[in-house]
Amino acid sequence: MADIDFLGRGLTCDYGVRFLIVDITSAAQIAVERHQLDKGAGKICAEGMLASMLMASQIKGDERITMNMQNEIPVFQFLCDITAQGDIRSKITPSSISMENRLKGVFVSIKHNKKKELYRGVTEIDSESLEKGILHHLQQSTQVLCDLKIAVVQDENGKIVRSLGLLLEKMPVESLGVTAEVFEEYIKPLSSLSPTEVIDQIDARMLLGHELEIMDQRTLQWKCRCSQKRVESMLVSLGKGQLQEILEEDKQAQITCEYCTRQYTVNESVLKEMISRL
Repeated sequence: MADIDFLGRGLTCDYGVRFLIVDITSAAQIAVERHQLDKGAGKICAEGMLASMLMASQIKGDERITMNMQNEIPVFQFLCDITAQGDIRSKITPSSISMENRLKGVFVSIKHNKKKELYRGVTEIDSESLEKGILHHLQQSTQVLCDLKIAVVQDENGKIVRSLGLLLEKMPVESLGVTAEVFEEYIKPLSSLSPTEVIDQIDARMLLGHELEIMDQRTLQWKCRCSQKRVESMLVSLGKGQLQEILEEDKQAQITCEYCTRQYTVNESVLKEMISRL
């Protein structure tokens, strides 16, 4: 098991297949603890975080990805925010979710930087798992032969023992000898592997009989970007009228970050200063 969360890229199958490995065991467990998730909600949250990170692997600079999943069956809302530096935060509501035989909902991916929104994509999820839904989206949108594995292992109390994601893509260069037929034959046994078997093989850096050669790796971590300054900026954006109402009714503003659950208080004197500036 890795000591830290990480994202690794590399090649396998005689350099004809590229892979992406994401391990967010620590970050997923922090989400479970911060939002007091039961076993069902914790599993879906961890799977959503893995899917989000696999889809956000190409961002750079000040770019970030925000994922929003609105699910009908079972009913829940999942949010995940990822920066190019590897900071990840997430939440899911409600905190208790009964597992269903099928997921039905919409997965929205928004890529943006400090100035503007760069891209927005919508993925319909109507399958027996988030893994299959995201795989279908990637196959349709990228037109690249690929396969996906999301492996989440929990103990009997719902603690995240391991949370790992794997994306395999056929390299476009046919001269390497990995044709479409060879790739399909290579990934064929993957679907029959249990989450534990997938994790064990990846930890051993040997998948389906081929070595996994990691060429690039970076650290991932749970990190929330909330701060007192950001909270105050958000309050100013409400406008003078709403700030005046808050001041008259409560004498102060209390804000709880939806990701990390940290509470912020903006006192009466600061509220008056905001109103006077506006």
